[in-house]
Amino acid sequence: MRARFGLRLFLQRFVVACVVVSVLFAAAVAVSDRYATHEYAKRTTVRIDDGILAAGAPAKPANFLLIGNDTTGLIDDDKLPDTMMIVHVDPAVRTPLLVSLPRDLILNVPGYGLRQINAAYALGGASLLIKTIETDLRIPINHYLEVDFAGFQTIVNAIGHLSVWFPTPVHDPYVGLDVEHAGCVPLNGAMALAYARSRHYYVPDNLTDPAPWSWNYPAQ
Repeated sequence: MRARFGLRLFLQRFVVACVVVSVLFAAAVAVSDRYATHEYAKRTTVRIDDGILAAGAPAKPANFLLIGNDTTGLIDDDKLPDTMMIVHVDPAVRTPLLVSLPRDLILNVPGYGLRQINAAYALGGASLLIKTIETDLRIPINHYLEVDFAGFQTIVNAIGHLSVWFPTPVHDPYVGLDVEHAGCVPLNGAMALAYARSRHYYVPDNLTDPAPWSWNYPAQ
């Protein structure tokens, strides 16, 4: 009798435990799904006119136009994008190809004549920029992605960090870049953005003894 009672009690507890685990798992999935939906809803969608993007097929080569916008929002006609790149991805090849488009590249912007390529964005947004590239450079664009400063930091932080090799300590007082030691340095979103934006890239006067700092620019 005790053996039967013990087995019955064990089975009852086992079933209860399974039910509790199932309920907790379902609740966790629901919470995660709600959080993901909330985070996705905060993303800004860039409107591309119908018929602009080239048609693509699954598992086929495709071209992605990547835009780096130095604004706090994704659409700002008063700004010209500084960074424009086309990434060619072929599922049959492990390594993608990337081509950077100089912002002062002169092209025939449809409806506006010869202009710098980044002016196409200011004149007609992403749609006109894509149309200009496809018309002048004969490169079909299948997908489009635009990232501003805040989005750049969010992406890096979502990855965790970016490891960048610095041959010397570096400093840029204008963007807040301050790397005190040479070597492979993990950069968070804020530091990675400062590194990407740096235009006044300073190194110590004395590389053999960089501390205390003595930078090669006049004191402010």
